[in-house]
Amino acid sequence: MDIQKDNRMYMQIALLTSQRSYARRLKVGCVIVKNHSIISFGWNGMPTGYDNCCEMEVDGRLVTRPEVQHAELNAIAKLAENGYSSKGAAIFITHSPCIHCALLIQKCGITDVYYHTLYRSSEGLEFLKRAGVNVTHLDVEPPFPMQPCDCRIEGCDCGGTGSVH
Repeated sequence: MDIQKDNRMYMQIALLTSQRSYARRLKVGCVIVKNHSIISFGWNGMPTGYDNCCEMEVDGRLVTRPEVQHAELNAIAKLAENGYSSKGAAIFITHSPCIHCALLIQKCGITDVYYHTLYRSSEGLEFLKRAGVNVTHLDVEPPFPMQPCDCRIEGCDCGGTGSVH
């Protein structure tokens, strides 16, 4: 078994999963893996029963709505709903986690975090490292062309990732 090759594949699946998001500013996907099997996946989006509009326009720019549920939350909630444990699992995320998702990841017993793109804040990564969670940047070629973001921020150079916002 080639762990490195498998990890690259899981990250590509997370990148592909991110495309399920209706977000226009930043599409995030994640995959949770345990014992070499995918046990859950998620993407950022609105709660069940809401419309799929993840942003609102404020002063001519798109701003993420506060109700948007992060990919990590959706994947972990899916596990909990089905009675599965994430203890000892690895999570592959298109963007490094925010501090709130990092707290959830650590509390759920996930031991390894792989991320593709650095989020605008490194607080989540710093917390995870201090908490003893293994954190790895995993740069893989996306399995599809990345779409430019629609953030309308003047001079945006995020390359479609939204990671600088």
